[in-house]
Amino acid sequence: MIKNLSPSRASQFKTCPKQFKFANVDKLKEPTNEVQAKGTTVHQALEDLFDLPKEERSIEKLHNLEVLPSKGFTVSCFPVKIRGASAGWTRAVAIINS
Repeated sequence: MIKNLSPSRASQFKTCPKQFKFANVDKLKEPTNEVQAKGTTVHQALEDLFDLPKEERSIEKLHNLEVLPSKGFTVSCFPVKIRGASAGWTRAVAIINS
């Protein structure tokens, strides 16, 4: 049973329902590489930040970013629009230069 449906999971379901099932229902794990691990770290830190009340959000509240290199990556935000809705969200992703 899925306890919550995050924007990332909703997007995953929309893109590929079978991948969503494997990852979230069957709990199958994909092998990760260094780039994916760093991207996941940034994504989780930003997701945790935006879970805080608006007045508590600050750069000081981000955590686990110390595992990223001091240079060699770019954080990009990709807007996600929900069809038929007046709003959406932005997914932050760290792009590691190789």
